[in-house]
Amino acid sequence: MRDWKSLLAEALKLTAHQLERLLEGISHRFRDRLGWTRPVQIIPYRGYGNSAEIFLQGRVVEERKLGTPEEDDAWWENALDMYRRFRARDIGGVRVQARCLGQTQETVTDEEGYYRFHLKLQNAPPNDRLWHDVEIELLEQVREEQPEVRVTGSVMIAGSDTEFGVISDIDDTIVKTHATDLLTIARLTFFHNARTRMALPGTAAFYEALHRGSNGQRLNPFFYISSSAWNLYDLFVDFLELNSIPAGPVLLRDLGIDKTKFLKTGHEHKLDKIRHILETFPDLPFLLVGDEGQKDPSLYEQITHECPGRIRAIYIRDLRNKHRDEEIARLATELQQLGVDLLLIEDTTGAAEHAAANDWIGPHEVERVRQDCNADLTDRDAAERILRDG
Repeated sequence: MRDWKSLLAEALKLTAHQLERLLEGISHRFRDRLGWTRPVQIIPYRGYGNSAEIFLQGRVVEERKLGTPEEDDAWWENALDMYRRFRARDIGGVRVQARCLGQTQETVTDEEGYYRFHLKLQNAPPNDRLWHDVEIELLEQVREEQPEVRVTGSVMIAGSDTEFGVISDIDDTIVKTHATDLLTIARLTFFHNARTRMALPGTAAFYEALHRGSNGQRLNPFFYISSSAWNLYDLFVDFLELNSIPAGPVLLRDLGIDKTKFLKTGHEHKLDKIRHILETFPDLPFLLVGDEGQKDPSLYEQITHECPGRIRAIYIRDLRNKHRDEEIARLATELQQLGVDLLLIEDTTGAAEHAAANDWIGPHEVERVRQDCNADLTDRDAAERILRDG
C-alpha cells in the first residue's frame, strides 16, 4: 500500500499537468482566432547510435525566427530571441517520419511536440565517417496551404576504430555560467548569445585532442549533457561550432510539466542520459568531464559503481570551492580503489598531461593545449568584465 506522500505527489503532478495544458489551450485558441499563427518548423536534435540501432529525437513547433548571433547584439535582441525559444507553440499529436541509412519509421509527437525514434538497422553503416544524415518529414497538414515541412538532421554512429567516448557537462565545464548563482546565470542566459559566451581556457584544444585520440586520426565520439532546457538547444550547438569544440549530441532536459517529468530533478536526468549512452555502446570505455559546482562528482561516482570497468577517468574542473574540494578528495580516494582516477583540475593542461600519460592523446598535444590555455587566459579580463557588467 502506497503512503500518503506518494499519493499527494501524484495528485500534485496530475493537477499541475492539467492546469498547464488548460492554460496553453486557452492561449492557443485565442491566438488562432486572431490569426496569430506561424508556419510549422521541425527542430532535429543530433542523434546517436551503434551499428545495430540509432536513437533520434526532436520537436515540432511554430517557426521561431531567431536572429543570427553577433558579438554586438543588444541585450534586448538576445532577450527577445530567448523569449521566442521558450514561447514557441509546440505541435502535438502529428505524424512525423524519419529516414536514415535505408530505414524508415513513423511516430506521433507527444503533447509538447517532441518526437522520438528508435531505428533498428538492417546493415552496418559505413565505417569511414562519424556522422550520417537523417531526413525528418511532417506527414500531416497543420496549417492551411502548408508547404512541405522537411529537414535534414544528423546522427552520430561510433565506428570500430573508436578508442573511447567522452561525456561532458556543459555549464561551468566548457562555458562559464556561474550555475550556482541564479542571478548571474539568468543574466548570461537571457542577455547573451552563443558569440558572447566565453569558452573556458584550453577546452577546444583538449577536446579536439581527445576526439582524435592516441594516433591523431581517431573519431572518438563526444556527448554533451546539461540540466538546461531543450529550448536552449540551438544556443549550445552554435556555441560548440563557434568555439571549434568537437560536435556531438547535446542532451538537455524538458522542463515542461507532464505525468512523468514533474518533480524529476536535473541530476536524475543526467544519470538517465549517461546510463543510456553506456548501454548503447556496451564495449566502449568513457572519460567523464564535469565541474565541482553542482553534483557532477557524486553523479560520476555513482555511474562508476553502477558500471564497473566502463569509466577510464574523471576530470572535474576546480571552481575554488573549498568544501567541494574536500568532498572530491574523498571521492577520488574511493574511486582509486576501483582503478579510476578522479582529477580536480585548475587548468585544462593538467587534464591533457594525464590523458597523454595514459596514451589517450599524443604527447605533443599537451603543449598545444597549454598554448591554447595561455591564449584564452589573455582574454580573461575581458571575459570577466562581460560576466560582471552584462
